[in-house]
Amino acid sequence: GRYRPSSDWVVSIGNEECAIAINPTDGGCHIVLDGAPLQIQGSWMLGSPLFTGEVNGRTVNVQIDRLVEGYCLTHRGTTTQVVIRDTRAAALTAQMPEKLPPDMSRYVLSPMPGRVVSISIQPGDFVKAGEELLVIDAMKMENVLCAERDGTVADVRVAAGDSLSVDQVILELEPTATA
Repeated sequence: GRYRPSSDWVVSIGNEECAIAINPTDGGCHIVLDGAPLQIQGSWMLGSPLFTGEVNGRTVNVQIDRLVEGYCLTHRGTTTQVVIRDTRAAALTAQMPEKLPPDMSRYVLSPMPGRVVSISIQPGDFVKAGEELLVIDAMKMENVLCAERDGTVADVRVAAGDSLSVDQVILELEPTATA
């Protein structure tokens, strides 16, 4: 046999999922979205950035941008990100653990590009919230970076004269143990 794509899919918009059945017709397709029928007519080709056609007899223009996973759809100034998976892939995706962002709370990051003018601390120093850590020269203005919380300096990753980029790790600050 010849490969025949599934007609049953799952559309994800944020944390919401909708069951969808797609059946090709002449010049379009018939879709059932969570039990509601939609008749779509148009000549959109996979990969084309614009769909112009009719949905239930109403003319629509939808900008379609491909994302790493899914699509970004824009219609009448409203943008929505959607992911379309076959039912098996959707079931497997639901079993995947959510990847949590790394804990960056112990790091002090550069808020802007610039150059390190001076460093007021060294590894092992205890600092209190509001205490000066270092000075950054950005656009001919000196900016003082202060500790946001109490802690012990674990590591300083820059030196005076170094160039900094935005969000570059400057130092690591171990939080004070709470009793």
